[in-house]
Amino acid sequence: MNECGGFCPQCGTPANGNKTADGTTTALLVFLSVLFPMAGLKMYFAWRDKDPVLVKKCLKAAIITWAVQAALAVLFAFVLPVLIVLLGAAAPEAQTTLTVFGPMMAA
Repeated sequence: MNECGGFCPQCGTPANGNKTADGTTTALLVFLSVLFPMAGLKMYFAWRDKDPVLVKKCLKAAIITWAVQAALAVLFAFVLPVLIVLLGAAAPEAQTTLTVFGPMMAA
């Protein structure tokens, strides 16, 4: 266990018997990593020697959050505008209904 920094390589428990983070602390830190992915990355590098199991969960949550954010950014930036243009070209009658209200507003 000494070559692993004082932690069991299989489960991550400390060799000196110190208690690791409880379930509530783990849940709150993972939730913080989902809300602020950069916080999960910072926690990983700050605490990777103290509690490797906890910070690996935080790092995984941060990476998954970044991947979801990237996928949503691509969806909203590229896919949705293309679909809007294609659907707008496919339904020209929807554009004519908007021009009906134009003369009524001018009167």
